Amino acid sequence: MQAYKFVLLIAVGIGIVGSAWAEPLTVEQAYRAVPHQQTRFDPVSSAIMDAQETEFLALFFELTDLALVARVSSQVAQAESAAVAGRYADILPRLQSLSVPARLALAHFLVVKAVTEQQAYLEQRPSGTNGFDANDPLVASSHLKLQQAYAELTRLYPQENTHNKQAFFDHLCSLDFE
Repeated sequence: MQAYKFVLLIAVGIGIVGSAWAEPLTVEQAYRAVPHQQTRFDPVSSAIMDAQETEFLALFFELTDLALVARVSSQVAQAESAAVAGRYADILPRLQSLSVPARLALAHFLVVKAVTEQQAYLEQRPSGTNGFDANDPLVASSHLKLQQAYAELTRLYPQENTHNKQAFFDHLCSLDFE
């Protein structure tokens, strides 16, 4: 019941009317709908990453932002299974087809699996359901994978600047249901 109230407050707060978005949800609106700030990864200030890793993370986080939009849109708009699949149809293949630097393979794998589980959860939940069930195995598994991905990024880049460490956190934690 509390998740339903939270989602309803979000929907009212960002001006949603009815059971669907009047216009496609933006990344900024999606961030306002979750309890995390939007901190963009800054590829210019990445001191300890090579160019391939920096380039990958910039694109990777753009795609996680789109996955956040898909999740929030599906969660709040009470989307039917086909609508959920449509929201993820472009994102998952793009995430899966990224050219992944070897050091980032585990973080990439974990996030792709988490987003796949989120999609599966949203597709199988009953029609007209708001929010999410934190006890659902797919929600719990997705949550764990996103935490592991964040831990992996902080392990790989302990010397990264504060801004980008915050971006790691915000990108992955905002994507989480929890």
